[in-house]
Order: sequence, then C-alpha cells, then structure tokens
Amino acid sequence: MEQLAKVSKFLKVYRVPRELQSRVHDYLLQVFQNREREETKSMLMGWLKKSEVLRTKVNLALTGTCLVQHRWLKLLPTEVLANVCDLCDMQFHPPQQELIAEGAMVKSCFYIRSGSVQTRNRVEGQAWAATSGDDTEESDEIQKEIEAADAASPDARLQGGAFIGEFRLFLGASRSFKTVTCLSFCELISIDVSKFESLMSEAMPELFDILVIYAAIDHDCPKAVLHCLEQHGMSPEMPLLFGEGVLHHCAKVNAAACAEHLIRALGGDAAQVRDQDGISPVQLAAALKHKKAFWAMIQGSRSTGVTEADVLPREESQAITPSAWTDRDEEPYTMAGVQQLFAACNRNGLAACGGESSKGMEDLVEELNTCQSDLLVMNVRGGMLRRVRLVRLRLLAVIDDNVHALVELNSDAWLRARDQKLGKLPYRRMQKNETEEEATKNLLQELGISAHLLEEKMVVPIAKSCYVETRTSMSYPGLETEYIVYASTWKVRAHALDKTTEIGLPLGEPFTKEFCTPTFHMVSRQFFWPVLLNFAPANQTPGTPSESFRAHQMPHEDPDNGTVSLNNVKSFFGY
Repeated sequence: MEQLAKVSKFLKVYRVPRELQSRVHDYLLQVFQNREREETKSMLMGWLKKSEVLRTKVNLALTGTCLVQHRWLKLLPTEVLANVCDLCDMQFHPPQQELIAEGAMVKSCFYIRSGSVQTRNRVEGQAWAATSGDDTEESDEIQKEIEAADAASPDARLQGGAFIGEFRLFLGASRSFKTVTCLSFCELISIDVSKFESLMSEAMPELFDILVIYAAIDHDCPKAVLHCLEQHGMSPEMPLLFGEGVLHHCAKVNAAACAEHLIRALGGDAAQVRDQDGISPVQLAAALKHKKAFWAMIQGSRSTGVTEADVLPREESQAITPSAWTDRDEEPYTMAGVQQLFAACNRNGLAACGGESSKGMEDLVEELNTCQSDLLVMNVRGGMLRRVRLVRLRLLAVIDDNVHALVELNSDAWLRARDQKLGKLPYRRMQKNETEEEATKNLLQELGISAHLLEEKMVVPIAKSCYVETRTSMSYPGLETEYIVYASTWKVRAHALDKTTEIGLPLGEPFTKEFCTPTFHMVSRQFFWPVLLNFAPANQTPGTPSESFRAHQMPHEDPDNGTVSLNNVKSFFGY
C-alpha cells in the first residue's frame, strides 16, 4: 500500500527503533484492511438494496452465522434473525485497546469474530458495593443485582466465537465493574441492547419474556426473575422451553439464590412440579450434583420427593471379618519416617494436586499419629497402601409415614469424582485406642444425639457389618487407600423424635453442624433426610444377620409384592 510505504520511509528517516517500526507497520496494516472490509461491506449492501431477498441472505451469511452461535439467538426464526442482523455493526480494535472501561454504562453486546479479549475485575469487593444502597425503586434494585452478579463472575480470556455481556440483550444495559481489554487485533460484531429489546418485544414478545427469565436465572438474579413472573403472570407450573419449569432451570445451572427466592415466593409446592420426564427440580439438582441449588430447594420445601437412591451411590464393597488392628510399639510417625516409606516404594511423595481438599505430607503424618490409620509397603505388587478405619452410620426415622435416612452432602472436591453422587452416609474416622462402639456413639453425639437418649434406648442399633472399600484417596492424590468400614444401622424411636430437634426431627428438616477435626480445625457439614425406598437393614451382608439385628427383627414383607406394610414399619419404630 502506498500510504504504508510512506509511513515506513518516514520512520526510517527519523531512525525510529526497528521494533517500534514493526509494531506501527502491523497496526496500520490491520487498520487499512479493516477499513477496506468495512467499506466493501457497506458498498455491497448498498448495491443489493433493490434485491431484498438477496441482501437478506448475504447478511445472514455474513452476520447471522455468527449470532446463531448463541443458544437463544439460534431459536429465532430466519426473518427475525435477519432483522437482528440489520441492528449489528462491525467494530475493529487494536491490541491493548480498552473495549469496556470499569464503571462504564454498557449499552451493547459483543460477539468476537476474531481475536481475543481479557475481562478483569480490578477492584475486589466491587460486587458487594454494587448491591449496597438505601431505599430505592425496584428497577434500581434489579439493576444493582444484575451488575453485582456480573462483577462476581470470574475473570476470563475470551476467544473468537465468544460473546461479551450477552446477558444484556435480555436484561438490559448495565454498568460494568469489569474492564475488558483487547489482547490482539479484534473484529467484533456489536448489537445495540435497546434496539434489540424493541425488536423482540414487537416481533416475539412471549419468547422474549421467557428468554429474559432464562437470562436472569443463568445470572442467578432472583429479583429480576420474580419481577418478570409478576409482570407477566407466569406460574411455576408454566413450562419455559423444552418442557422445563423455572425451578428445573435453576437446578440445571445451579442458581441457588433464584431457587431460594422462587420457593419462598411461590410456596414449597413449587419444588414438586415435575418436568416431562417426571423429574422434580430437587431430583435434577441431585443428579447433576449441583449442591448449592439442591440445598436451597430442600431448605425451602419439606416434601421434596428426594429418595436415598437420588443422592447415595450404590456401594461396591467386600464383606470381611474384622481383623485385629496390630498396635504399633514403635515411636510415633515422623516426617522423615514417612518419607523413607515413600522412598521404599520409589515415590517422591504425594501427587501434586491443586484441589481445595487435598492435603500434604504434614497432614498425613498428623493423621497417622491421631487416627487408626497406617501406611503399608506392598512388597508383592509394589506401591504404597494407606489403611484407614472408620465407622459409618445409617440413621433411620419415620417422618410423614415414610422411613427416612440421614444423609450428608459431599464436599465440592468429592463431587468432582465421577463415581460420586451428591450425598454420603455420615462417617467418622476411628481415633487411637477407640473401639467400634465408642466411635459410633461419639459420631451420634457429634451429630446432636445426647448420651441420655442412647442410655434410655430411644435411639437403638438394629444392624451392623464390616467391609472393605479400596479406592484412590481424594485427600491424598495418587495414594491408594483401603477403608475398613464398620457400618451400623440405628433407628430413632417414635417417642424420641421430639427430643432430637438438633438433627432436624421430627419434621426431617435439613441442618448444618460444626465439627472439630482431629487436627482441631472446625468444618461445617450439611445433613438432610431423604426417603428410604427399600426398607431393609443397610450395610448387612445377605443371609448373615448380625447379633444386634436379631434383637430387633425387621417388619414382615408382603409376600405378594415384596414391600413392607406401613403398619409393620410403624410398629417396628415404636409408633
């Protein structure tokens, strides 16, 4: 290009550094190319004015193919999408260009056709500041809620094919508490938010209202969701798209705040609405392991229809006869001693893992000296085996004529494992010089069952077993662990229900407990009461009833259908 050649000659004459000359050359080359493309497109559309059909098809090919990358825009009919394309403008930005400044009112949504950008929240706590304020109008509160949710989203590097601030298409213009900076030469497609809203409100008002609800739930903005529901008279039973309801979408995207406010506003029965597959919102959240939404729903609705099968994995274990645990006469484990054991297995140490629940060598040494845990060098097959003894509890109670079992929510780290489900039975690692019975009773008391309830036989054992589980530890990545599990089933008798409010009885309400770990750290654990579908002694090897179980025989089954009658269940629990 003649202009580019003149600039290059000028910079050489004045001896501008070569690196800077190269940067100027690349920048101007991109500017001239972008200008040429923009002018060519403008001329092309002008020439096609007399052939509206042809102009529309070309516009759809140039812009529409980009817009349909969005999951909601691809639902628009061709004629509506063509009108949206007419609202779009092309933008070109160089590297380091600030596309969106922190605190600016953003009135457009952007699609990255090429290049990359970085979103960054420069001031921590800005999201909280966005939600604070005195008495304001509802629209202002909704606006602040949307801005706060955007500010709380993680920083990201967005590449070509991504949208920037697509929620504004449906939730309106808003301030940005993030700075968006171009990392390279970027070609963008911008859509004016107010023009898009006017177009959709006129062309497809019902679909637009539903998409507003979707966007608000995706952004976890409950005030915006409730405002739209109230404004348009939508009910929780009304399906959105694809036969799902509002709470089902909350479960799908783990929108806990929306789920909590919707149940509070619409009533607990909203959690009972089932989709076209017959699944309730709580069951969907459990299946997807979306813990926050699940917890919000069960707290707001007593009758959720969640069963033990929804939240507990099928146990794959091997029954064993408990072996005596050999007392070690050696000195306590030391860091040097543990490292020597690892060296004997040709291991440098624990596998590196950035997970929030992963522990280090110091934690392992502390566990070995406080719990019934040990490290074994497997000479036959090689490698290191960690062996841990623990007690696991299945606590049963009759609530609303159904047998329920106490279940604990898994930690976020455990939920990342493929074979894990949302819940697990309460457990406790056995401490040094602690028997199985002592560890189980200590676990019961830690949960909130007082010692006098155990002494007065208001909470009694009905079955027990021992088995082994072998898997890779989540706490110590890469370390194979053998768990020797002493499992027991206990029942809360009828006259004890009102005396066990600390564990959510008699109504079966979810609750949170603070526990002190062996290393004196406080952790919060969440518990709830799903329905037990198959009422049989848990963790019991078939055909081998335990001694404690013989003393409390289970109710007889109906020979016709193999189910346990309600009268027998009530009699068994002392009702």
